[in-house]
Amino acid sequence: MADIERTTIETVEVAGVHSNTAQELIRITEDKLRLKLLLHLSKIERTKEWQVPASLLIGVVLTLTTADAKDAFGISKYAWQALFLMIAVLSLIWLICTLVRLGKKPTLEKLILSIKSSHDAES
Repeated sequence: MADIERTTIETVEVAGVHSNTAQELIRITEDKLRLKLLLHLSKIERTKEWQVPASLLIGVVLTLTTADAKDAFGISKYAWQALFLMIAVLSLIWLICTLVRLGKKPTLEKLILSIKSSHDAES
């Protein structure tokens, strides 16, 4: 015959129960919330703007360092070098400007504070 295993029920004495159910309620209209969320989304998207000028700068610098300029399309090799150098400088300036505009990273806490502050201004 099969062995029947006996289990015992154990009890635990509960010394106390703690509740942490306090909540804050934020009332906001849909259009204002939509505007806040769109603004937050645009700030998040702005954090990626540096990638295009950085990629362009890397590509142009690699071209300048590895390629030999030659006369082409009626333009001298020195003009080609100057053109690529100007593109490199302009993309570096663009990269610096985007990094300066980057500022602080948007967070969920900042979004919530923004929503709360717009509500407090109306009260």
